[in-house]
Amino acid sequence: MTEWVRVQQKTFSRWVNDHLKLRNLSVDPEGTTLASDLKNGVVLFNLVEVLNRQKLGSRCNTAPKLKLHSITNLSTALNFLTKEKKIRLIGIGAEDIFDGNLKLCLGLIWTLIVNYQIVEPEQLDQPTAQKKTPKQLLLEWCNEVLNPLDIYVTNFTSSWTNGVAFCGLVDVLKPETINLKQLSSTEVMDNINLAFDKAHDLFQFPKLLDADDVVLSPDEQSIMSYVSYFKSYMQDPSLYQKKKKSSSSSSSSSSSSSSEEELPLITISG
Repeated sequence: MTEWVRVQQKTFSRWVNDHLKLRNLSVDPEGTTLASDLKNGVVLFNLVEVLNRQKLGSRCNTAPKLKLHSITNLSTALNFLTKEKKIRLIGIGAEDIFDGNLKLCLGLIWTLIVNYQIVEPEQLDQPTAQKKTPKQLLLEWCNEVLNPLDIYVTNFTSSWTNGVAFCGLVDVLKPETINLKQLSSTEVMDNINLAFDKAHDLFQFPKLLDADDVVLSPDEQSIMSYVSYFKSYMQDPSLYQKKKKSSSSSSSSSSSSSSEEELPLITISG
């Protein structure tokens, strides 16, 4: 297994778990079973509903025993994305997910991250000639907020391995949280873990990344996925407070007050 696949499996699995915790759903946070966790369509079906805050029309088969049941779950979710949300899923079909094609599974989750967290809807609707890539948009935002702190990033790999940019983003959201001038240029793991710990404690950001992966195997899409939380928080911090409150209340509430009928709460393991 190549390093980027290993790292993305972890990052994307943790991103999925962050969104599905309201339904008490989870996949292996180390990502080793991501392809098999997606196989029966239960995780994807619920993930798409949570991301869109609406039902998909038909009910999810939460305990599929036949291939047909799994394919139906998967097809319902994928069709909603492509037909209702107009999201392009090139070469990704229900059969591919059911068959456990890991690279296509990673491609699918990455597409969801881009469309629901990295790029704003109005940016996706721009004419092709004016449209910038998700990487360009996020990189521009990073430099816009980090340059005043004398921090400059040129990519989503080597620019982040010393941890200073991560610490800078924490300081952008909550000034004077971290003394940037005291960060060591040699204790890079400490810098990264400091940023991750502060972001988790202050803003409830999930720890999508492991510090050693950032230093030794920096993966562009994984780092973009994590950095996008800072951009999203800056645009609307209340969303994270609502998510925190919803997460705590869902565990103590046995019925929903909204018009959306709750799905059974289950956990995917192995």
